[in-house]
Amino acid sequence: AEVNEIWYRIKKSNDDYIISYSLDGTNFLQIRLLHLIHDSPEVKVGAYICSPNLSGFEATLEQIDFD
Repeated sequence: AEVNEIWYRIKKSNDDYIISYSLDGTNFLQIRLLHLIHDSPEVKVGAYICSPNLSGFEATLEQIDFD
């Protein structure tokens, strides 16, 4: 089936960051756990969208929230 929307969530737990995704906005699955060696109170984040199959891929970032 074609996927039209994906939700991502990044949560900080102590010095670790847990990155999860969801296809319905409710049920999230963990895809990465990372630890920053030089943790700081400020972390810069943003969107990164790339083509899985060379040219012809289109993507739109509709909403981004930071809590």
